[in-house]
Amino acid sequence: MLKTLPVIILISILLLLSKSVNSQKIMLEEDVRKYDIYKPKRGPNLARFNHLYLGYSLIMAKYEPSMHQSTVLVGPSHSLIAGNRFKYKLGRYFATGYDVYYTYFTYYIGQNQYKYFPNNVIHETEKIRFSNAGAEVYFRISPNKRLGNFVGNFIDFGAYLNYMFQAKHIYYEKAANQSLYYAGKAKIILRNLSYVTPYNYGVKLRIGRNRISFNATYRVSDFIKKDFKQNELNFEPPRLSVGLQLGFF
Repeated sequence: MLKTLPVIILISILLLLSKSVNSQKIMLEEDVRKYDIYKPKRGPNLARFNHLYLGYSLIMAKYEPSMHQSTVLVGPSHSLIAGNRFKYKLGRYFATGYDVYYTYFTYYIGQNQYKYFPNNVIHETEKIRFSNAGAEVYFRISPNKRLGNFVGNFIDFGAYLNYMFQAKHIYYEKAANQSLYYAGKAKIILRNLSYVTPYNYGVKLRIGRNRISFNATYRVSDFIKKDFKQNELNFEPPRLSVGLQLGFF
């Protein structure tokens, strides 16, 4: 009995080891496709992406030789835009998407003898501001040779529609009675302008790399109603603005 005891113990150990080995799964030999492996879908160069952005543009006023000066002043006249851009990738080189944003256009009116819009009254400073809520759809071409999760170089072709929810005519002049009001300058704001259209639309072009892009906006529709143009002088604020945009991501 004592002679056979070591043999019995050895056989028992071998049986236990055999059961333990058989119960283990060899992962390298299994089909890992049945396991749920997370693959991100959101990112600068992935299936979906969105980011906030801010842009500033200068109004490109047209010089009017017959009046020896532009009615709208280049330099101070500008546009500001802030919004959220959504992108959906269509392939390696193409994507589409849309923007929702707030934007305003401010036009500074030249104060000289040739001034005729919105009237011929001379002030110290005068401007008209159009505030809009808008949306844009665009198509993107990304000519990037390298693959990776980054925006890279891109060209956007877009079309937009704005709703003008506020229009203001603002001008500054010396206070009529400085001793009474204890002020040297007065700011006058006129709202509910009857000569502006509620909607405007146009096209956009963006050429950029990663967070920074050059932006050009051309308004196809008119800001000023046709009835006003028929009754008054034929004036339309400049349609083209160019500037830069900065993305936050």
